[in-house]
Amino acid sequence: MSWRVWNTVPISGAVITPGFEKGWLTFESSSGALRRLAPIPEGWEHLPDDRLVILLRNANGVPRHTGPMHRISSPNQRDTSDSR
Repeated sequence: MSWRVWNTVPISGAVITPGFEKGWLTFESSSGALRRLAPIPEGWEHLPDDRLVILLRNANGVPRHTGPMHRISSPNQRDTSDSR
């Protein structure tokens, strides 16, 4: 299964779960599953894929309220794969 990962920073005034106030990594699978990890690890953009998979496995699953997101790739967006 392939996963995309990007950092998410909440907008000012948003009601945020404790521990997520400064942002989180969002992981989205090709099937639309979502996971979040907070706090955002420093330098995550430069980690090799095997380290990103470890972060993915430590991320919490979250319910999806809409369908899979269709994003335009940006220089900070990373793809990774989980071999499970």
